[in-house]
Amino acid sequence: MIHPAVYIIFIGGAADKESFLWGNIDLPFTHLWPHHTIGALAASFEKELSARFEHPIETEKALYYKIDYLSYTDVFFEELKDVDPTQAVSVEPIDERYKQIKKNIGQQTKVYIVGHSLGGWNGAHLSSILSKSGVDVEYLITLDPVGTGNHEVSFISPLMKKAQIYRHEPMPIAKNWFNVQARHIDVAKKQMVGLLEDWVAWAGGQWLINQHYSMVGQQVCEKTNFSHKEALEMFTYRTKLGHSPHEYLLDAVVKTMKQRKRQRYNPVFWFRHRYD
Repeated sequence: MIHPAVYIIFIGGAADKESFLWGNIDLPFTHLWPHHTIGALAASFEKELSARFEHPIETEKALYYKIDYLSYTDVFFEELKDVDPTQAVSVEPIDERYKQIKKNIGQQTKVYIVGHSLGGWNGAHLSSILSKSGVDVEYLITLDPVGTGNHEVSFISPLMKKAQIYRHEPMPIAKNWFNVQARHIDVAKKQMVGLLEDWVAWAGGQWLINQHYSMVGQQVCEKTNFSHKEALEMFTYRTKLGHSPHEYLLDAVVKTMKQRKRQRYNPVFWFRHRYD
């Protein structure tokens, strides 16, 4: 079996692929209905990918790439909820959803993760889980990740503990990590300007990155004044390196796919990866 050269996982946050709160529950507030922000971002990225890279036959697309649009709940595995990611011990989930993810990854497949909000928090955990199982995560992109729980309001933290997110702070493992933070509401400093979505992020607890993680190669963390809901704007934000996470991701993916295109005419490649 030949796996795709590239596997890109887009992970939505609360009310992205399913209604919020803590699952698929219909609520009367429109901002809590599924808005598919990351789904639209994933679809747009695939169109750009197709425009930049022309594979000879449409049916061969699976040879080059696979893109999945998942919810943060799809990459939450209950048996690992309370596992401290700083532990050296590798624990692989037995969850069928995890097995489905792993089925898309071969020895030569390069993995890229893009997560927004709670999807950024769980996506960072996924980068660690996959890496400890022997998978190389090329890029981790987190767009205003949320999950620490707000300790300024007493009833929020217990609610966050019931959410389908990991209890401990993530310990990302990736060759490249781009984190773009949206505006931060700081009640203590009376910095309280923001939209409703920003207050939702405030309640969930923005993950404010203030250190370099040893298992990350290149780490870029940027603070912006975008609203929490503006995932596309954060994804396309020009970082201090000169380009946006979107541009770096697209270039890296296209480069890998072109390498696969050159390999596909090499009999040695097919022999080596026949049982991958």
